[in-house]
Formats: sequence, C-alpha cells, structure tokens
Amino acid sequence: MIRAAEIVSRIEELGGFLALDGDESIRYRVPRNHPESQDLLEVVRSEKQNLLAYLRARQAVPPKRPAPDDLYSQLAQRALAAICEDYPEGYPILWAERAAPDLYDDVTSRLPDLISKLWNQGVSIERFQAVLDEWVSAHHRLCQLYRSGECKELRMEQTPVFYPAGRLTC
Repeated sequence: MIRAAEIVSRIEELGGFLALDGDESIRYRVPRNHPESQDLLEVVRSEKQNLLAYLRARQAVPPKRPAPDDLYSQLAQRALAAICEDYPEGYPILWAERAAPDLYDDVTSRLPDLISKLWNQGVSIERFQAVLDEWVSAHHRLCQLYRSGECKELRMEQTPVFYPAGRLTC
C-alpha cells in the first residue's frame, strides 16, 4: 500500500490524477510532456491491483472537513467585507461615539469581544454566524443613521485616527 500511495502522490504532484473507474479499472491523467509520465504509466500498469485497493480505501475515507478556525476565519472575513461594502464617506464610527453610544458600543466593543470569545470557545458555526450577522447588522444600522442626517449637529468633519500601523479604514 505504501508503494501505491507514493505512486498516486507523485502523479498528483505532477498535476495528474488516478481515480477508480468502476470496480476493476483506473482512470488516469498524467502530463504528456513530463519525462516521468511514461515510467509512471508503466508502474501504474504493473501495480494495478495494489492501486485499485489503495484507491478504494482512499475513497472510503470521508473528505477532511475544514478546521473550525478556518471556517471561523472565512465567516469573519465575509462579515468584514459586508461591513466595508456599505461604509459611507466620513467618519461614522467617530460620530457614533457621541450620537449613538449604545450602537457604538455594540459595533466597537460588545460584539467584537463576543465574537472573539465564541471563536476561542469553538462554539457551533451557526452560533458564531448569528453573532457575526448581528455585528454586520449593527454596522448597517449605524451607517444608515449616519446617512440619514439625524443628529447632524454631531457629525464629525475631522481627520481620521492614525495608528503606527497605518490608517484604519475599510
């Protein structure tokens, strides 16, 4: 079996593949112009039974699910993209600190802290997504309030905050 795994691995490294095609045949693709291709095909023919057994065993193993951290990261990146997509000109976060303090707290503190906590706890993806959705929704409400002109006297027409790492904008 080790030899079969090595053969399949080498073919895949070259950009080819081996797959079961029915019970007793193997479907394959190998790069035509690669110097190893002909030799690998000869090995496939001579090791056919071992390769069939290996491919059956490999097919029986369910594909590996992405690690929760990978899924959390993808979901968080999508949420951040949705926030940046709707971000208006000006400085709504700075404005919200005075104009809508509860919403400001949700967007900048409470929900990000909860997201971090849930990520570290490894909660279900559904629960994690629900909090991300709440965070995106809070951002959208903040931006709508900012655009509506309500609390216009509190609009901030100042320069953005700069940190050593660069400008913090979407």
